[in-house]
Amino acid sequence: PFKCEFCAQIAIFGQKPRTKSARQVVDELQTLYDLGYRGMIDFGYDNLIGNVAHTEEVLAAMSTWSREHGHPFCFSTEATMNLARLPKVLELMRENDFRYVFIGIESGEADVLDRAQKGQNTYVRPEDAVRIINSYGMVVNTGVILGFDGESPKAAEHVLDMVQRTGAFPSLVLPLHALPGTDLSKR
Repeated sequence: PFKCEFCAQIAIFGQKPRTKSARQVVDELQTLYDLGYRGMIDFGYDNLIGNVAHTEEVLAAMSTWSREHGHPFCFSTEATMNLARLPKVLELMRENDFRYVFIGIESGEADVLDRAQKGQNTYVRPEDAVRIINSYGMVVNTGVILGFDGESPKAAEHVLDMVQRTGAFPSLVLPLHALPGTDLSKR
């Protein structure tokens, strides 16, 4: 639902988060269970918290199913730092044994995030977001991009500072690319 100028997902799929119904998700868990699979599942929503009410409904249904089946799965997913502002979602994620969350922190410079239309990453300080999510038993992996317009010459140092403040080591460090169809490539 955001408008990050470098995001290819928006260019490809639009700003309306694609979702599955709670029934669909539970049916898919049941299929994996029936096939004998046990273990980690990457819960691949475009943005887990793009539609918070829907996410709560899906996670609640998953929690009920999981309890009834002896908690056969653990999960990883991707979200924005806004996840830290959603205690009910975080609690439901803990109930479902979400262990890893990938968060695109993107930059250690707030003005760069604003310019790239990634202002949603400025509502919560990265160190606070990581601490809160960690407190629910989840490991935070982060993504960082270098090469934004207006980035200071100390951008890499700011990333290292952010890593030290958060304790979350970037699992992905990429140069900025203006992917076709994005607002960044148009600009």
